[in-house]
Amino acid sequence: MVIDLSMSNDIDIQGLDKMTRLVEDLRDNGIELRLANIHAKVRDMLRRGGLADKIGEEHIYRTLDEAVQ
Repeated sequence: MVIDLSMSNDIDIQGLDKMTRLVEDLRDNGIELRLANIHAKVRDMLRRGGLADKIGEEHIYRTLDEAVQ
């Protein structure tokens, strides 16, 4: 699954918690999550909250096209 975050300029703790649960639910069903078009502020929050490690930095892409390929 690919999520385009180009319209998300910020993420709060609740959003981070929900995304963490989504990653876990998807993994339980054999689905990998990939993120694209992440703003620096959101990327920093994902890293601080440990979500970037759960997703894997290799699944975070600069563009939607890169994520889909």
